[in-house]
Amino acid sequence: EDPRLPYSRTALALVDKALRRVLGLGSGGALPAIDEPLMAAGLDSLGAVELRDALAAAGSVALSASSSSGSEAVDVPASIAFDHPTRGALATAIDGLFGLREAEEEEEGERGLLRLLLLPPLLRQKQGGGGDRSESL
Repeated sequence: EDPRLPYSRTALALVDKALRRVLGLGSGGALPAIDEPLMAAGLDSLGAVELRDALAAAGSVALSASSSSGSEAVDVPASIAFDHPTRGALATAIDGLFGLREAEEEEEGERGLLRLLLLPPLLRQKQGGGGDRSESL
């Protein structure tokens, strides 16, 4: 994750998946540039409503997958595509609504902590075990 980006990979992936569906791009179609206005890329007002609905559904799934309490509902504003008119701005807004960056950072922190806790014993075991085997040969 690039800390300079204002959105998480997960938020951008949700936006991209929803945009592909709404714009009819399929998996091989080119998405608009990160800072290109979505309306210039073919998103109309009906598409903006479909995009909002797709993002709300995808965000609820992402939240329920990361939460032990089950499904959570987050209100995605009807005007989200107009208020945040590019892929980057939309991903940043989705991140803010669903807290995806924080979830990714927390998960990465937990993995880092696990590495710190497990690495020294594994290194000691490897160093200790390697020396014993060479002496017995």
